[in-house]
Amino acid sequence: MINLGILIGPKGRGSNLLAIANACRSGQIGASIHVVVSPVSGSEAVAKATEKALPVKVVTPSSTNYAKELLASLDGCDFVCLAGYMRLLPAEVLHAFPNRVLNI
Repeated sequence: MINLGILIGPKGRGSNLLAIANACRSGQIGASIHVVVSPVSGSEAVAKATEKALPVKVVTPSSTNYAKELLASLDGCDFVCLAGYMRLLPAEVLHAFPNRVLNI
């Protein structure tokens, strides 16, 4: 099974996240969501991820160790999907997931 890491934005409603989660659960996508990473804990998308029993990690972009914390949160992921994530990914993340980052 392919493990997905989903990066979401701070103001997203979670519609793309839910679409991916539903497609994984129905078998339309041969993958499972390993982690949802958000820059904030109180967003609507985080609430929806929690309702779906998806693991959520909060990684604050202002952290001095942002790239390291982001990589640690994506440990065990095969692919990274940017679902409303509107920041530039640190180069370390792109190097860790060559040709395995999808921006929707």
